[in-house]
Amino acid sequence: MGIKLVELQVALHRTVDLGKIQTQHNNHGMVIQAHIAEQKKKQDEIKRKKVNVIKSEEKENTSSTQTKQPFERHPHKGNHFDLRG
Repeated sequence: MGIKLVELQVALHRTVDLGKIQTQHNNHGMVIQAHIAEQKKKQDEIKRKKVNVIKSEEKENTSSTQTKQPFERHPHKGNHFDLRG
């Protein structure tokens, strides 16, 4: 026989190991893509929260400025200017 029983046992063991390595290698790209997608979701959520905070601050600022404006006196309106020379 060309292949002895001991050599066959070693060869079968190596093929199982190589099969596992090949599977891991094939799935590596998918794992990386999933990780990138998860990071992107986290970044989007952080940006969304940041935008919501900024918008709520703008609403508070506009509402506070709108309430202040009627009480402030305009520098020119209601004043009499004599334009006759």
